[in-house]
Amino acid sequence: MKGFQIALLIIGIVLLLLGIAYLLCYRLVKKLFTSAFGRISADAMKKNAEDFDRKMSQGPLAHRHPMILEGRRWIADFPIEEVSTRSHDGLRLVASLFERPEDDSAAKDLPAYGKTLILFHGYHSSAPHDFSCACSYYYSIGFRLLLVDQRAHGRSEGDRLTFGAKEQLDVLSWCRWTNERYGSDRDIVITGISMGATTVLLAASHPELPSNVIGVIGDCGYADAESELSHVVRDFMHLPTFPLMNILRHMCRRRAGFDLSECSAERALASIRIPAFFIHGEDDDFVPPEHTRRNAAACASRHSEHFVKGAGHGLSYLVDPPHTQQLLREFIESL
Repeated sequence: MKGFQIALLIIGIVLLLLGIAYLLCYRLVKKLFTSAFGRISADAMKKNAEDFDRKMSQGPLAHRHPMILEGRRWIADFPIEEVSTRSHDGLRLVASLFERPEDDSAAKDLPAYGKTLILFHGYHSSAPHDFSCACSYYYSIGFRLLLVDQRAHGRSEGDRLTFGAKEQLDVLSWCRWTNERYGSDRDIVITGISMGATTVLLAASHPELPSNVIGVIGDCGYADAESELSHVVRDFMHLPTFPLMNILRHMCRRRAGFDLSECSAERALASIRIPAFFIHGEDDDFVPPEHTRRNAAACASRHSEHFVKGAGHGLSYLVDPPHTQQLLREFIESL
């Protein structure tokens, strides 16, 4: 009997310790969820940009930093039009429109003449930051540009981002807005970087994608949010994925209204019908290039891939501009 009581005591202590550990994990994940899935402040965005500039100006790509600054100046000097639409759940979404001249006859022989390119930035970032080097190139080959502030970023409303689950429907909203403005007989191409890449790949596979969306470009997108978040928790935060990811799944459903399983580009791409172009840096340790290999392997439509040696996360265009521009142009001409 005495031994049985000791065993019960030990079991009780173990259960108590497990309960305390779970409670501590829950509080940790709650804190992480609030910062990781919430709106980023303007001050935090500014600090991120300053940190990026400092690293770029001092690192192995320092010779490319002037290209970034020149691209930002081109964006800042362009007479943009601020436009907006409504999301499926009632949020006001805002974008910057880079319109073509009224008399654009000089551009009629360009490969993207008459087409609109809709650009979606990455996690806790902005389109002018993520596409600073590419915007002037895209415009030079004939595109009209629509630089979107994703939900819970910049000028767009929303308190929670969802890693592509709800953002993919925002892509559809912007495609419909474009059709209302220019007509559904004008071609649209969608592109994104990092979280924005997964967002456009999900949207490109959606059954309600407008028929005049003719191509998608995904740069360093993840195959699914759950494996990417597990990678960040394990390899960047050095924390155990169990039970943290289990708690995170619960919080996503309860607090943000989505399931992490909804954020699988790999699964969605089995249904894609439009051509796709995948880009990824071979030295990307934040979203490993294996994610794009998985996406490309799952892609049911015509597609091509471009892996850039020496490029970290989101830096493929910057590391190899001429070759990347050539491949982008070839892809656009093929649409």
